[in-house]
Amino acid sequence: MNDEKIIKEQLRQDFDITLKKLKECDISNEEQLYLEECISKFIEKFIDNLKDSKKRKRIYKNYKVSSRKYIIHNPKAYQQICFGFNVAYYHINKFLNKNHEDECIENPNLKRSEDIMENVNFIETVRERDMDLLIMEEIFSSEEFRTFLLSKFDLSSDNVNFWGCWHSVMDNELGETDVLVGFKTLESKRIVIMLENKIDVSFQPMQPERYVFRGEKGIKDGLWDEFHLCITAPDLYIQNVDRTKFPISLSYEEIIDTLKGYSANDDRISFKINMLETAIDKKKRGYSFITNTTVSEFWQRYYDLIEEEYPKLANKRPANKPTQSDWYYFRKPIMELPFAIVHKWEFGFIDLQIRGYADKFKAVEEIVTLPNDAMLVKTGKSLNIRKRCSSINKLESFDEQKDLVKEALDKVEELVLIYKEYRDCILAV
Repeated sequence: MNDEKIIKEQLRQDFDITLKKLKECDISNEEQLYLEECISKFIEKFIDNLKDSKKRKRIYKNYKVSSRKYIIHNPKAYQQICFGFNVAYYHINKFLNKNHEDECIENPNLKRSEDIMENVNFIETVRERDMDLLIMEEIFSSEEFRTFLLSKFDLSSDNVNFWGCWHSVMDNELGETDVLVGFKTLESKRIVIMLENKIDVSFQPMQPERYVFRGEKGIKDGLWDEFHLCITAPDLYIQNVDRTKFPISLSYEEIIDTLKGYSANDDRISFKINMLETAIDKKKRGYSFITNTTVSEFWQRYYDLIEEEYPKLANKRPANKPTQSDWYYFRKPIMELPFAIVHKWEFGFIDLQIRGYADKFKAVEEIVTLPNDAMLVKTGKSLNIRKRCSSINKLESFDEQKDLVKEALDKVEELVLIYKEYRDCILAV
């Protein structure tokens, strides 16, 4: 038996075990079929590229990501598919790196094996917030990095002192600044750099313009005397940015080059470079949107019911949705930022969300009189007036859950009334 046949047999053996375990994880028939198809395509592509180790690794990573996106809502299934790909990849690498006279090894429980961990991704994925904090830590801890950052704006570290750095600075009307960096000149002039950080997500409507508005408002309110805007992202993202809106850019590639040039290049720097490279790779791969027809149909039926029986709640018909989508937002024209109502189907509650008001819990609690079935809760930076309702499963029949949906939409209307009654009072807090 040649190597190709042995490897194909080993892959099918490993994935047969994985698929059997997935059936115990309450996945739907549609999800099962998708995973089987994904595994078959992976085996086919993997065999076609046996002689190229880099391509093998890229195929393994890409298909592992594609397969688990479809079942991200199911932690047990998510864990099984990741483990299945890790075991299969480990076995094939071990086979290719040993004498071909040996038998292909059995499939033991290698979950905690150091050998398998060598093939596990350094980090599963990175998000913009991860990059925010990485950049902030470098700004706080490294004078070399601050000097480099200032040079982007023709400022010299000899003439300014570091003032501070703040994350996710929120203005209730004009939105959020990802990272705000402050410096003071020797004459006490306060200069801030407003960093907008992106990996692969598009700009929100008027997002660049709102940075300018926030900068001008900061001057008017006496918070600083001068502001500069900067987009930080992978170079591939920056190439498509309107430079009239963000004239200064700081690419992840530039940050990597700067870190490599440090006088003290240690393991901490290597870790940060790995994080940045992972973010760059994420931008190159892009987001693979996989439509779930069952979930998309459920969203359409949900909106049909709103149009037919709750027309005042209607906003915009939803597009196709992936498997994990089950938070329905009621925004314009029903209400304006920082308010929104979110029906969280699976969790079984509806939130009147007030972004950026978590630290004003006590003040809001004093002015709002809530009905017995509502409560005030904090989630992240938001303050929520919450009503509980029955849990709704987007993968099951809409008709069988229609009464539960109507019960929830009745509560949405009740929260709209609370919004109208207390909106001005809350904004005045």
